[in-house]
Amino acid sequence: MKWEYHIEPEIEYYSCMVNLFARADCQEEAVNLIEEMPFQADSSMWSSIVGGCTVHGDKNLGKKVAKQIIEFDPMNSGAYVQLLNIFATSGEWERSLSVRKAMRDKQVQKNLGCSWFHNGKLSTVREMESTTRYRFSFSFSITFFLTVF
Repeated sequence: MKWEYHIEPEIEYYSCMVNLFARADCQEEAVNLIEEMPFQADSSMWSSIVGGCTVHGDKNLGKKVAKQIIEFDPMNSGAYVQLLNIFATSGEWERSLSVRKAMRDKQVQKNLGCSWFHNGKLSTVREMESTTRYRFSFSFSITFFLTVF
């Protein structure tokens, strides 16, 4: 990119490449890119690697990177949840519970989930909360009613 097109890659380019490597089950290449890039990696880059580790089964690297994210950004709920999932899928239930306890003790809360629905005429956004599960079904019913009639 630098030599052929004379374009200096910005941090967004590196972030995309890290994400692509992680999705392609090339976590080591993603880590090497982060270590060699001229920018300080943010938690989203490291989260891409943890996500790739979770999907592709590299639990050791996933645990290591998730713990680094938590040290770097202690209120990052995504890192806790990913670490919790890694422990749970490994059958390490005690460690999974300890992560959940740490979240509670530090008052780290998971971010709301959000979904987009589009049916050609109507687009709606629905926020999901663990305490109000029926909120989604009610809003879906209204959306369905409006699209049918």
